[in-house]
Amino acid sequence: RYLERTGAGPFSDPNNNSIVVKAAFGGISFLFPGDAMVAAEREMSKAACEDLSATVLAAPHHGSRTSSTPSFLECVDPEVVVVSSGWRLRKYFPHPIVEKRYRARNLSVYCTHRHGAVTITTDGRAYRVDTVLDVPPLGEGVF
Repeated sequence: RYLERTGAGPFSDPNNNSIVVKAAFGGISFLFPGDAMVAAEREMSKAACEDLSATVLAAPHHGSRTSSTPSFLECVDPEVVVVSSGWRLRKYFPHPIVEKRYRARNLSVYCTHRHGAVTITTDGRAYRVDTVLDVPPLGEGVF
């Protein structure tokens, strides 16, 4: 369905053609939506909402304002979000609108520009988040 739309309308933007990967081990899962933006999130939510559910979400498009739509977050329903962004881009990602969406869902948010490398380990029943820098995640009084 996506391939039919590649190069047309909102799918002419390569970000909306990102490969989306979900990895699961036992009851813990991770969703990596690449740089998907609103159009791709909307399409995924309509086509496969129940399949998007994940414990950990890699913030789509680095947490930009063109991603992490309410309907997409409803489908994924994550506990943790990891925002990958460089130090120089710290004032842009995640976008304040997206931060509000994460806060409204009471998510633990880890940003690589703030926490350094973020490592998540799991045995399939529980998970643990470790960061290089000892800073609490966004969502624990840090916003």
